[in-house]
Amino acid sequence: MLPRRHGRQRANPGWDAVTVTVKRRVTLRDVALRASVSPSAASSALRGEGRLHPDTRARILAAADELGYRRNAVARSLRRSGTGVVATVMYDMPDEAALRRPKSFWEQAVFGYVRELASAGIGNVFVPAAESQLLATLPADVVVVFNLPQETADQVVSVPDGVPAVRVVSAEQAASEAPESPANRPAGRVIWDYHAALGQVLSHLVDAGARAPGLLLPPKPLMPSALIRQAHHDWCQEHGRPELRSEWADIAAGCRVLLDAGCDAVVVHGDDAAGDVDQVLAAIHSAGLRVPQDVLVASISDGARESELDPPVTSLSYVGMASGVQMARAVIDGLSTGRFLDTAIRWDLRVRESTVRNAVS
Repeated sequence: MLPRRHGRQRANPGWDAVTVTVKRRVTLRDVALRASVSPSAASSALRGEGRLHPDTRARILAAADELGYRRNAVARSLRRSGTGVVATVMYDMPDEAALRRPKSFWEQAVFGYVRELASAGIGNVFVPAAESQLLATLPADVVVVFNLPQETADQVVSVPDGVPAVRVVSAEQAASEAPESPANRPAGRVIWDYHAALGQVLSHLVDAGARAPGLLLPPKPLMPSALIRQAHHDWCQEHGRPELRSEWADIAAGCRVLLDAGCDAVVVHGDDAAGDVDQVLAAIHSAGLRVPQDVLVASISDGARESELDPPVTSLSYVGMASGVQMARAVIDGLSTGRFLDTAIRWDLRVRESTVRNAVS
């Protein structure tokens, strides 16, 4: 293992912006505006209730059909049997400005999560992890433990008896847990498989001809540093490869250390917005080496900037907004069915010229 520089890193990832196009859900207010009535009148008409003039009711129903409005089954069931509120426990609390204009991966994941819940008619209350005792006073249908550091024991979060809990865990944590949860706390899990994600990139580099792939872990990694170090160590042990890893705050200097140690492929695991991959490409060029002829380069990030670099860089991408939506859907599906199941966060490996030697003349 190569030397580490500078102090403690944050346990939670820093993330960057992506562009996501989402079709806005038609709301009850949209129907009311189209029919020129109040939202309460529109709601009564769509439920078949209230004392409305037949012409008014017909106009509201016609507006709903024209707009493609569909009443949400989850929201209806919650109004009958629950509060329609989710309590989300967080280690890093989002601020209001970040949720209005989300830029980082983390902010976009939270934004996608909250917006998807709202689209299903479900409210959300954020609760700081250090104040989880407040959960006992909240009439929540489910508690979601969203982004606690992986080193933090679940016991620090006091979930009231009888309230389902959905937790965000690593695949290794999920595998080590008992197969059945306590009967009074049915639990679902949102699983991040760090070993599989990093392993897919490293194995791709070996398949592309690398003998000694290394990991560059900048100050703002996309995933928790401790789990990435463990995933890297385990992969190297399993495949009999030298454990080459650099954690220098100076990206270019860290890259040079890896190259001096004999690294012939670099996985950059950092913040795409900070230009980490750009700095690695520049450092390799400054060393008189070429990509991909001499050194392969791949990135684990949350953006698509790698496709615009020279050469375009292979990336394993997580999308903040989509990851947040996945988390929310696990909650929504659990509330609608009464069963909270495990769901794994998806990623996408995009192979580009930086790891394809035979494509370069």
